[in-house]
Amino acid sequence: MAQRAVRPTARRLRPSAWREALPVLRESETIKAAALAAAYVVAIGLGLVFTILAARILGDSYGALARITSFYLILTVPGLALQAAVAREVAVGDLGGSGALAASMRGWLRQIVVFGVIVVVAAVLLRAPLADLLHVDQEWAAATVPLTAVLWLAVSMQRGLLQGLRAYTPVGASIVGEGAGRLIVGVGLGAATSSVTWMWLGQLVALVAVFVVLSATLRARLGTPVAEVRGERLRDLIRTAWVPIVGLTLLAVLQNADVIISGHVFVKHEASSYAAAAVAAKVPYWVTIGIALYLLPEATRRAAVGERPLGVLARSFGLLAAVAIPSLLIFAVAAEPVLRLGFGAKLTGASDALATLCLAYTMLSAAYLAVQYLLALRQEVFLVVLAAAAALELVMLPTINVSLTGYAGLVLIAQGAGAVLLLAMALRAQPRGVGNPEAVVP
Repeated sequence: MAQRAVRPTARRLRPSAWREALPVLRESETIKAAALAAAYVVAIGLGLVFTILAARILGDSYGALARITSFYLILTVPGLALQAAVAREVAVGDLGGSGALAASMRGWLRQIVVFGVIVVVAAVLLRAPLADLLHVDQEWAAATVPLTAVLWLAVSMQRGLLQGLRAYTPVGASIVGEGAGRLIVGVGLGAATSSVTWMWLGQLVALVAVFVVLSATLRARLGTPVAEVRGERLRDLIRTAWVPIVGLTLLAVLQNADVIISGHVFVKHEASSYAAAAVAAKVPYWVTIGIALYLLPEATRRAAVGERPLGVLARSFGLLAAVAIPSLLIFAVAAEPVLRLGFGAKLTGASDALATLCLAYTMLSAAYLAVQYLLALRQEVFLVVLAAAAALELVMLPTINVSLTGYAGLVLIAQGAGAVLLLAMALRAQPRGVGNPEAVVP
């Protein structure tokens, strides 16, 4: 009889315990960070499928697509920087309530449209020099890269506003949607034409779709713009965001310059093989960008009241390690099979360099997290370290005659040195501005 009395009680407690635990899990900072990182993991998976199919469809021409993409990634830096700035300003309430936010977004988009028209005209006129810079034959593909970057700027402003509002779900969904659109449209057009240009245009089409969806999401959340509120001007936002713009530009140079330069220092086949290895090696870096979508606003809120958000930084590095360590182990013991499986037997020439490249990009990932943390604490001196690391890479790569493995080693030297110094700066940094700088997050 006693046992019958206990068992029903235990059964009644289980659903009650879950109902109490679920809200706690939903508010868990680690869960939030992991959810955003998971969106990037899915996007990485979609990007990996895209890359595998693109490499097999394009063959030795894949290097051209990789260099175009690398150039695009550098041009997306203003968007990433302004996304960070918007997230920070919204998180601390500096841009006002819903109506004021809607007015600001409306003003930003109008200015971006005007800027986009100017960019399109300039890119068309300069399409031949752009193609020469990237060492590609596809002039019109090169010409569309700046336009795609302008559209990315608009999408980044939308994501930054949603980040600041802690609306992580639509941000994550847009990241996955962008990757899916690029895969479906890009591979479809590329397979039909075997053209680098048409395969690249999948990115532009995907961003158009994401922009439309996020516009509807923001209208639903913010409502009608307040008529008497002019909203934050884009020029003023850029003035306040010059530090992240410069910092993230330097990070983008460190991330992409090696692929672009490889097209000038290696023959076509070797450059394409290096580009394939670089894509595989960047898995930790892409996840890190997702982690930073959590790190920046959460660290900013604590820094705004004088706290040192070291706990946020530690959780972010823990998530990075969870991805980077398995990647390094796999690439150390099975680099050639991984590249052959992913890109085909023709693009395995850089297999000996893969583990070194993965370590280099893991160091760059650590640098990226440190930079986002320092931005949250409103630091500026770290720009000197980034500039030195970028200069070191740009000087070494085109001038030192080495093999593909040696080339990867040079990348590791530049990125590793920068990461160590930036991490040291992050661990010593104190919040600047409001609050007690001695406060520490428990």
